[in-house]
Amino acid sequence: MAHSALSDHHFLLIPLFLLATIAPSIHQSIPLGTNLSAVDENSSWVSPSGEFAFGFRHLPNNDSLFLLAIWFQKIPERTVVWSANRDNPVQRESRVELVNNGHLVLYDHKGREIWKKPKAINARATSASMLDAGNLVLFSMDSSIIWESFNEPTDTILPSQTLTKPSKLSSRRSEKDYSKGQFELRLQEDGDLKLFTVPLEGESTYANYWSPNPNTTGPSSRVNFSESGYIYLTQISGVSISLTPGTIVSTQEFYHRATLDFDGVIRQYVYPRTPDRSLGWAQSWSVVWYQPPNVCLAVDSRVGSGTCGFNSYCALDEDQRTTCHCPPGYSYLDPNNTFGGCKQDFVPQSCESGGSIEAPQFELKEMRNVDWPYNDYERYFPINENLCRQECLEDCFCAVAVFKDDSTCWKKKVPLSNGKMDYGVSRKTLVKIPRGNLSLQTAPPPTSSCREKKDRTALILIGSVLFGGSGLLNLLLLLAISMVLLYSHHQRKPRACAHLASIPHLSDPSLSRPPSSPSPPSAENPRSPSLWIPPSPCAEHHPPSTTLAECCTSLTSPLPSPFASLSHVHGLPRQLILSVPLSQLDSLSQVGALRVAVKESYHRVRASISSES
Repeated sequence: MAHSALSDHHFLLIPLFLLATIAPSIHQSIPLGTNLSAVDENSSWVSPSGEFAFGFRHLPNNDSLFLLAIWFQKIPERTVVWSANRDNPVQRESRVELVNNGHLVLYDHKGREIWKKPKAINARATSASMLDAGNLVLFSMDSSIIWESFNEPTDTILPSQTLTKPSKLSSRRSEKDYSKGQFELRLQEDGDLKLFTVPLEGESTYANYWSPNPNTTGPSSRVNFSESGYIYLTQISGVSISLTPGTIVSTQEFYHRATLDFDGVIRQYVYPRTPDRSLGWAQSWSVVWYQPPNVCLAVDSRVGSGTCGFNSYCALDEDQRTTCHCPPGYSYLDPNNTFGGCKQDFVPQSCESGGSIEAPQFELKEMRNVDWPYNDYERYFPINENLCRQECLEDCFCAVAVFKDDSTCWKKKVPLSNGKMDYGVSRKTLVKIPRGNLSLQTAPPPTSSCREKKDRTALILIGSVLFGGSGLLNLLLLLAISMVLLYSHHQRKPRACAHLASIPHLSDPSLSRPPSSPSPPSAENPRSPSLWIPPSPCAEHHPPSTTLAECCTSLTSPLPSPFASLSHVHGLPRQLILSVPLSQLDSLSQVGALRVAVKESYHRVRASISSES
């Protein structure tokens, strides 16, 4: 059973020498000139007891990259507790060597220096050792320690390890990505122990989201993970406070570690050293203590994505583990990393005419107990829910509306941040997505490419050659260019760029006077009730599931598409029109302004071609 109450601190007046037992000085000396290669994981420096090992480990998501690390050697998971190159993994054939000049150096597969300890020029090691505590140390000639991995932790501390100020633990990027993540536990110069959200680059912080109860703790000088398995804050006054609540299992029977996990929670874990089913312990890591109790609610920063990535929201599962989810109409940026954020699976609402024309094409999906507390750019009070919905639907910038207490409405834009789900979040969240059959459709890939830009580039290139060549050569080149351009124009004229074509039958001249055409939109009639679309010639030869884009690639037309110069056609994105099956063409005719746009763009194209000819 995990404990997380902040009030469960134990005040102890203990001499510092009782906080940790002096570790046995037994170690296996590694001499100068010894090296390890990133070829397989069987080559490592192992502690005398065999419980810890130092060497190269494959990255979980990439067998071709290696991490120089320390791990638990005797458990199947081989859990990593420290790494030297977390932000710069190396390839096969890289090596680490205790070189003759007294430095431990990591070289990549090309022999370039990636990492070196100790950094001081005058500090030279004569040997190294992997200790039973999980600490890699470098010894000087007089057997004193000149560098140790315990003084440069990554995301984990172990029994007998001490954090002195200033020091920190940095989380991983994700479960399988060991690079620096967005959370840090810092013991600051002023003695405060705090959890922060941080940017992925640099040393700055965003927001503090947890620290021990300030009413029971004062400035601390160190954090001690005792060999008995308890984590203590040692105050400057000499008072030690246990962060580990209650009693805990023995370090003689269980492996212990405390890790700042990639979700921003610091957890203390235990693992049975030997299988014993009679005691009911699983042969895996079990949580005995963690903070904060609910990281979804604790993390609250106006900068950064929050516990989960942008456009997602955080929730706790039945085991109180952090999970990240996408709202309706969104999907994970990386399906293998649910903490990496979400993306929209649809073409966003057009801002033509402020978004009001496309409003009927979108709807609002309701979510309960979910909120993105920031990203709002408008707040209405007092307001009813129907008006709140309308305001968001007709606003192209509005991705989400949040309605609370039957009177307050917030409009929010993407990317959404600090999303959270909890029963204590008493809000109704409305997520905007496309309506009906037009939802979640993407534009078809180009079936052919226009050559105008290529031709223009070729002309520039040829021009530079002409100016630099002889008269005879220029004449020959001009004759060749003329022939190429004539042939190119002849080949290109019968067929427009296929990936710009959208509704091929609109090139029919009869469109200029369609029978019984409805009145165009006006002040008196802002939205015509229907749109006349003549029968498509390709519809006679293709099944109803064929899209307009597929249809147009089978036709040749002397005119470019009327939509070629438009990103949106009065409320419908051109790319979305391309992806609509012929069987659903009638549904498009309900947008009254579309026909007028088609006619106007059609006549513009005809006029431009006439002037060119």
